[in-house]
Amino acid sequence: MRKVLFLGLAASCMLSTAQAGNGNNPKRVPLLKPVPFVTYAQKLEKAQKAEARANATTKKPVTFSNSKRSGGSNSVQATTVVYSDLGTSINPFTVITAGRNCVGVAPAINTVAFFRRAGDADPGGVTGAPGNKLVYDLNTKGGAEGFWQISKGPLFSDDLFVDAPNYDAGSSNYAPRYPQGALWSPAGNTDTAQAYAFGVAAVLDGTNGTWGGLGRGWQGLASNSPAKTNLWSSPDPLHYISEGMEVTSTGSIFAVNAERDASGTGVAFTDKITIYRYNFNNGNFDSTITYVPFSNEGGEYATVVGSSQIAFGPDGQTGYLAVSAANNEFDSTATFLPYIAKTTDGGNSWSNLKLLPINKRWNEQASPEKDAFRDQLLVGNRVKFTESSIIPTTYDDPYGHFVDYLVNDMELTVDKDNYAHVFASIAVSGFGDTLNATFPGGITYYPGYGSWNIDLYINNMDSAARGILINQNVTLNGCWGDCAGTENFKEANRPQISRSADGSVIVFSWYDTDTTAYPQLDPDNNNSNPDLWIRTMRVGNPGQFFLNDKPRNITKGSDKDGLAVLGNAAPTLLNTANGYGLASVIVALSDFVATTSPWPIQHLYVGGVNVPSAAAVDSFPEAVGQGKIILETNAQVSAKKVFNMDMSVMPNPSKGFMTAHLSVEKAGMANIRVINSIGQTVQNISMNLPKGDINVPLQLSQLAKGVYTIQVQMENQTGTKRIIKD
Repeated sequence: MRKVLFLGLAASCMLSTAQAGNGNNPKRVPLLKPVPFVTYAQKLEKAQKAEARANATTKKPVTFSNSKRSGGSNSVQATTVVYSDLGTSINPFTVITAGRNCVGVAPAINTVAFFRRAGDADPGGVTGAPGNKLVYDLNTKGGAEGFWQISKGPLFSDDLFVDAPNYDAGSSNYAPRYPQGALWSPAGNTDTAQAYAFGVAAVLDGTNGTWGGLGRGWQGLASNSPAKTNLWSSPDPLHYISEGMEVTSTGSIFAVNAERDASGTGVAFTDKITIYRYNFNNGNFDSTITYVPFSNEGGEYATVVGSSQIAFGPDGQTGYLAVSAANNEFDSTATFLPYIAKTTDGGNSWSNLKLLPINKRWNEQASPEKDAFRDQLLVGNRVKFTESSIIPTTYDDPYGHFVDYLVNDMELTVDKDNYAHVFASIAVSGFGDTLNATFPGGITYYPGYGSWNIDLYINNMDSAARGILINQNVTLNGCWGDCAGTENFKEANRPQISRSADGSVIVFSWYDTDTTAYPQLDPDNNNSNPDLWIRTMRVGNPGQFFLNDKPRNITKGSDKDGLAVLGNAAPTLLNTANGYGLASVIVALSDFVATTSPWPIQHLYVGGVNVPSAAAVDSFPEAVGQGKIILETNAQVSAKKVFNMDMSVMPNPSKGFMTAHLSVEKAGMANIRVINSIGQTVQNISMNLPKGDINVPLQLSQLAKGVYTIQVQMENQTGTKRIIKD
């Protein structure tokens, strides 16, 4: 929907909003001051350019303040928060603008790991350059202070690639950026020595002028275990930067990102979401890829993806894929909305992505159920303008306008009853046909209107999704550098979501300013002293949830009060004597100077954040769910399955000549890839296939001996088969 500026609205208007859930209502920015919405891919582009500029300048020292570890009061359980100093990375790309899961937890062995790019204090290898490795910090005592093993690994090092033709020692282009990691432990294992640390990171390997490679590695936690490393170079001009990661109870590690073409002047989403699957096999993690189509066919503008996440339930079979995107085929509002897909067979097949429509369509009438959710936000679901303000109005008011929201950021988990929970930070992007939100000319949001953290949950893809308001944010900013004409970090309110291993308790965490402690908010520096906040939820009967009474400021009152520039929380909670523990790493950052390299950033583990177990029912007094607030799904969007194609390959093993036997449900173009044991595509062909049982000859005699994967991809059909080349 095209939107134009309402001429009678004065630029000095201020919105009267409800009191913020985090404390006193803050001073709001002017009503019409927009902030451009910056997608995940755009942030990465800006980060790459900023690092290149900094590498070309003289290195300057960077110091930190208030970096000593100590404790303070914790408002959650009246216990003590303890900060463990995990050292530094050489730039902010470990956490700020990075993928989510750089903190991993294995509750059964009481172990925590933090995956990061190496820092100044870490050996620089043969190049002498700091930050040329992907390392991890390990704690086998549940994150207890004094038991951290710092800079283990490395899981990846550019020492292995200094002789590569594209290697550039000046930019250290093979150094890992945007790492994610997980702790892998066999089902039922209680021995730390049987577990592995697994990490991935983006690598500037020179294949396409941007992050064209995926560096990954793993190491057993047993003493003296060797680290294994490989580099997956992009065969196509694509981004290999994972955005979400999950370890299932069945032993698979899943990672997800939006496939992006980086061959042009910018980075553009192609037409599918990429799901990586890593399975442990004889000391190695083999990989396969599944694609979920998400193209915008015949729409006014191309699909743009903001972020993507993946999560599985405790059974390891039911999982969800969540995407925030602007997609004209699915919605008429030009903004970023949440979509979700589901698997019930452990990730072998996925439904198509389905819209969770938080916005009202331009011709949509009042819906009491959807309105009950939306009326909690802003000042109501429907508003109108006067010469000096915005006021609530009725649905039959001819001058009324619906409120449009966009998903600024999100994360995902799955509870014990296999309900997906999309924890999203949303902000106002426009009012009906009044404020400019035209895409692709540029989507903006308006922090002055307010922002909220919400939980959208769904189980049956053919029925309704429901929404719960978790809190109202004090501020919402999403700038990385060049914000308001200055280089600075203003990335606040990142939503994080964690659950107990059994799925009975969920923790929502985010980063925001406590206006009682820090009343200095102003339009140019809206969140300079954020804290770590949480709110907890107990899962009752299927679809029934109970919240604690209010959001709690975890870092308030400690000597790290206001120090959490941003951070990450592990997707799984630790087990404690009285319930669960949140594993979180926060970021401390000195004043950011654009020409300073390598921009050290300090990481602090926040220990002692205790969460009651589901048995402590008195700790979760607020009942929600079971129809209290319903967010209706769009019945017109189907949930067509991505079928697992019947497929066999004979003979197998073979010296090179094989035949793939396929059962094709619908004729169309097929993409057939041969992938080696480290995930590289070594053969790629496309052909039209008819419907029915068909045979496709394969000529692999030119390949070296080894184990390969044949992958066939067709619209809503996919087939995978492992083969052996003699």
